[in-house]
Amino acid sequence: MVSLTPWIDAPRLSSPPQQTADDRRAVTDVLGRLHAATPHAVGVAGTDDLRLPERDLLDRALATDLPPGVGPYGARARDALAEQADAVRRALAVWDEHAVRAHAERDSWVITHGEPHWRNVLSGADGLHVVDWDTALLAPAARDLWHVAGAEGAGADVVLADYAALTGRRVSTDDLRAQALRWDLTEVALYAAWFGRPHADDADGEIAWGGFTESLSSVGARGSAG
Repeated sequence: MVSLTPWIDAPRLSSPPQQTADDRRAVTDVLGRLHAATPHAVGVAGTDDLRLPERDLLDRALATDLPPGVGPYGARARDALAEQADAVRRALAVWDEHAVRAHAERDSWVITHGEPHWRNVLSGADGLHVVDWDTALLAPAARDLWHVAGAEGAGADVVLADYAALTGRRVSTDDLRAQALRWDLTEVALYAAWFGRPHADDADGEIAWGGFTESLSSVGARGSAG
């Protein structure tokens, strides 16, 4: 049995390196059932606007030489973004093009969880439970599926085939790659904004710096997605 519930005290699914094909198939089944409930969510759930948070600040940072933020990571963050500026610009253009196409296909959108990755999937004695629903929105199905399938590869092909068999709805690997790119760009924009404001040299700053540099590298790797 699977359950869609705000919270339950149960073990999380194994982390990605240990995730099995059965894990992915089970979560895909949960998502198929969730997406099938879309008629009940229309008029209740919000709708994805496909916008990147802090986009204006990110665009300004890419267009001009902004002064460093007030804090120990400010100058480093500015310089790291400058080094990857071309890759980030290309990635933003890819996402913008995809967003235009996705908006034109709004009639096919479904109710999505938004973050059904392994940290939000619990395994209990009675089956799987998906938790933490604050990101739920009507959106393209790929918004959920890329968390399970990854952006591409044989594993992604299997998940997409299973999802199509369950729902009759086909999602492309291009859609997965675009949603993965969006995730990375969102992280870059949010961290860049964070480092542009007063911040401390503490554990939170260290974690944020790691997330920022990792996301910048990932954007560079995904820059050719479309």
